[in-house]
Amino acid sequence: LGTAFHAEREAASGVGRSDAPEIEMAAQKARTAEDLHRFIELDFQLAKRMSRLHDIRYDNSEFFGNKNIEHTQAEREWRYSVGNHWHVGKRDGLVRHKQTGKYYLLEYKTAAYSPNYFNRLELDRQCSSNLQALVHEGVDVAGVIYDVTHKPLIKMLKDRKTKPDETIEEFHDRFIETMAADKLKYFERRIVYRTPEQLAEHDSDVHQIFAQIENAHATNSWPRNTSNCDKYGRLCAFFSVCGGGQAGAEIGGMFRIRERKLPELSE
Repeated sequence: LGTAFHAEREAASGVGRSDAPEIEMAAQKARTAEDLHRFIELDFQLAKRMSRLHDIRYDNSEFFGNKNIEHTQAEREWRYSVGNHWHVGKRDGLVRHKQTGKYYLLEYKTAAYSPNYFNRLELDRQCSSNLQALVHEGVDVAGVIYDVTHKPLIKMLKDRKTKPDETIEEFHDRFIETMAADKLKYFERRIVYRTPEQLAEHDSDVHQIFAQIENAHATNSWPRNTSNCDKYGRLCAFFSVCGGGQAGAEIGGMFRIRERKLPELSE
């Protein structure tokens, strides 16, 4: 759903791929079993409805509302050198504020609703990396427009005594109705800033990370990241390999050769 929403926002920007939703949906289908294609299509339909609500929410006279910002870039990859390595990433967009003339990095996020979501942005590495990339490109950026679309914490209604189970279409209708009833809650746009000192500290962090990678290569040392063993409510697919060292056929059965490259790797 996050991928679908990003594609819808890219198309809505007017400076990105106008057919981004169709391209991304085809890419999702290419990497997914055919019996799941209908659910992918429904997710993209839901993302389109969310994007319309987004436009309604910000089509106003707010200082950072849609009427006051002009899109100059859509989704774009970047890279800059760090010693003998490349630091790479992708930003969602770049906009110019019409009243001030200042440029802002634009970041879209979709996430389950949490009142504390924005607390982590003070140290968010992605924001800092994207800003640092723009510094390397010679673009003077005032800050980050961090645009979060929160997903309602609701579930499909099942095992009802007097009614049949809720269909996906009915659930999506209720999903949109919930968001529309409280747009201020489900659509939040904050402005995030970084001082030169904070960006310098981030740059030091990046250099240290690459130094750790170089050291790992030199010493053939690859410590396991056990904090990710059970993230997102389920065990990592490689848990039995790390825990019991059972490689071979088990790993081989988890992969297949792709028929074609992903669109973003086509070049």
